[in-house]
Amino acid sequence: RITGYMSVRNVPARDEVNACEVLYKAIREGRAALPKRGFKLEDLSLYTRLNIIFATMFLMLGGSSAYYFLQATTPLDHFVAAVAGVGTMLTIVASLWLRGTVKRFIRKTSNALEKISEGNFAFTVGVDSRDEFSYVLNEIESMRINLRAIMADVMLAARTVDTGSQQLVSEMQYLLQRSIEQSDRVTGTSAATEEMH
Repeated sequence: RITGYMSVRNVPARDEVNACEVLYKAIREGRAALPKRGFKLEDLSLYTRLNIIFATMFLMLGGSSAYYFLQATTPLDHFVAAVAGVGTMLTIVASLWLRGTVKRFIRKTSNALEKISEGNFAFTVGVDSRDEFSYVLNEIESMRINLRAIMADVMLAARTVDTGSQQLVSEMQYLLQRSIEQSDRVTGTSAATEEMH
């Protein structure tokens, strides 16, 4: 889901800007349209791809199970139909389990990365398994910890700079006061010297 846009603060090359301006002008004048992309299998989400794969498997196994069941005349045919039926049920259970696992992983990963992108490092990425997904989640947790440490160092450095600048301002004010006093003394001495002449 798109919730907004974020600037990555990179400046496009001048020729890229010129090409876009030419295209937008042509679109405004009705001489062109935005480029269209054709459909690609890569455009489908992982979740949708899994649904297609498991639906295909279910239809193939379910169809063969129904065929063998309807054509069964011998005990072996009945056995083959029963095995195909059990295979169909196992496919359904496995697909639901795998889809749930992938969905939980994607949700955890998305939530963690969204919090990190917002600058929120005060959470932990819960890792509750030992599969390939947990490896990725552990890496995100490690990144979160490192970024939190970097931010803490930056904040400490900023406080140190702030304290140093406040001390510098205080010393500058002291030196200004001393300079004013010296100037007043010099002026007083100069006036006294002039009176003596």
